[in-house]
Amino acid sequence: MGAKQWSGFHTQFTNGPRFTSRLSRCGRRLAAIPTIIFLTLALTVCGPGLGTGDDLGVFLLLQNPTESMSNDGAADPYPNPAMNPGEVHGSGESDPVYSVRGYTVGGTVNGLVGTGLVLQNNEEIDLAIESNGSFVFPEEVPSERAYHVTVKNQPENPPQSCYITNPSGKPQKKVNVTHVRVICPADEFTVGGRVRGLIGEGLIIQNNNGDDLHITANGDFTFETPLGHGEDYNVTVLAQPEGPDQYYRVWRGSGTIDSANVTEIKVRCWRRRR
Repeated sequence: MGAKQWSGFHTQFTNGPRFTSRLSRCGRRLAAIPTIIFLTLALTVCGPGLGTGDDLGVFLLLQNPTESMSNDGAADPYPNPAMNPGEVHGSGESDPVYSVRGYTVGGTVNGLVGTGLVLQNNEEIDLAIESNGSFVFPEEVPSERAYHVTVKNQPENPPQSCYITNPSGKPQKKVNVTHVRVICPADEFTVGGRVRGLIGEGLIIQNNNGDDLHITANGDFTFETPLGHGEDYNVTVLAQPEGPDQYYRVWRGSGTIDSANVTEIKVRCWRRRR
């Protein structure tokens, strides 16, 4: 069994000296012939008898995409620009599959503090993200296809709602995509509750020694400034109600934000007895 590279083609043959001789003599005439029709034209151009006889067993392996020879004998790199030089994939010699030139898809992640973020490209290629910074999907996208990046799994612990800018497109030239941006703002939660028994005026409550809130009537209240997961809150009364004077008490006024709005704080007011 022998192997010969000839004018950009690989051939494999057994007991074929007549074929080798003829192939050498007419090689330049076949240098530019496409792979798929090469064997047929080789039998025609190189003369009768080339493919006859029991001593000849020939089949075409593949066209070498980097070394096809032009008619003047000079190397003609990339005879087919769709081929990826040096990469041929296949299960065997009889069914070569060329790797089509593609492009990579990537970008940056900002604001991630949770865990479990998973991105997906074209609903088939997953990429787990563990930290902020640059990322690139592990598989290239064929040049004829567009890309579309989505969030498959949102992060947890704490939960976040990430969104993507520049999520999809198709490069005009075969260049890698690097401008996909994944932004993960920290989820924020409100602190509030309900006031009961208020008949006076001037009640002011605050959270964490700030974010003052003037209460003028009974009912629900919410502080203006939200807090993030894991942050502490502490609601107190800054100014007591007057006209008439009232006592007050705060229930469930302190705690830690646990990925949800706080709504159970109670502020109860009583009228002073004379």
